[in-house]
Amino acid sequence: MKSPRGSSGFLFKRPPFDKRVVVGFVLTVLALWTVGLFTIYFSPHPPTTLSIVSRGTFLIIIRLPPTPGHLQEDVTVAGDGSQKDPRKVIRGPSDAARSDVSITGYTRRPLTALEWEALNAVRMAWCQHPSQLQPVRVGDTFYDIALRCGDNYESKAFLVPPNQLPEPFAALIKAVPSPQGMR
Repeated sequence: MKSPRGSSGFLFKRPPFDKRVVVGFVLTVLALWTVGLFTIYFSPHPPTTLSIVSRGTFLIIIRLPPTPGHLQEDVTVAGDGSQKDPRKVIRGPSDAARSDVSITGYTRRPLTALEWEALNAVRMAWCQHPSQLQPVRVGDTFYDIALRCGDNYESKAFLVPPNQLPEPFAALIKAVPSPQGMR
């Protein structure tokens, strides 16, 4: 008796299989792919300097260039200058969303009146007439600076090469020690 596929049909017959297994496999792969995408999309990222300065009483954010072996740091000037909320400077990791970053790993201290005058002069000048900075190319070292420019949370951001960092900003970075040790 001949097979419907011809004399060699026994060589090409497929073993019986359950279509539910194939459908289950495809659905499992799609589910894992979807979970992976959601994990990447919704994983916490450090907020931008512009988004930070647009909240609360933050006035100046200076995100320092990355240093190998250390978490990237921000130097933040905050406070409205009142007795209830005096101006202060805070230095610490910018990536506080990471689980290995401790909220206690920050250096805080009051901002002196002289420091505030010098910082505020640069802030107001850059807010009114944005500084002409060298363009930052891919791979260049730079400071990411955001400034609160008005009472209505108007803010501006700048990428500043190290050789163009204003002296009051450089002095503040040197004056506030890194909580991570040497920098």
